[in-house]
Amino acid sequence: MRAFNGFTMLEMLVVMLIVVILAGSINAGHQDSSLGLFGKNLLHTIQIEQYQALAQRESRSIAIDAQSLDTPTSHQRYPSGISCSAQVITFNANGNISKGGSVTCRKSTQTIRLIFQIGSGKGRIEYD
Repeated sequence: MRAFNGFTMLEMLVVMLIVVILAGSINAGHQDSSLGLFGKNLLHTIQIEQYQALAQRESRSIAIDAQSLDTPTSHQRYPSGISCSAQVITFNANGNISKGGSVTCRKSTQTIRLIFQIGSGKGRIEYD
């Protein structure tokens, strides 16, 4: 009788099933919600303005209010049911932010916060 080195097909499938279940449970919930996607899109738009300030060597301001986002080049209304706290974010010619802060966005019972660090202006999303 010959000894086998390695895993059987059944063992491989069981391990793959466990990995898929664990990966699904980690990403489940708030990250796939429309508010979570909205937050990622809003953060991305703000980062683009930061890069534009750095590339063009000029200060740029972004005005966030309850229903819309105003940048130097566009006006974007939020999707129905989403509202955000008011905040003005200004990037200097080096792409740095002079005043840190946060923006809270809500949709029914869901809440997210976009937090901006003073100096670098890097933003992150916190889910409640």
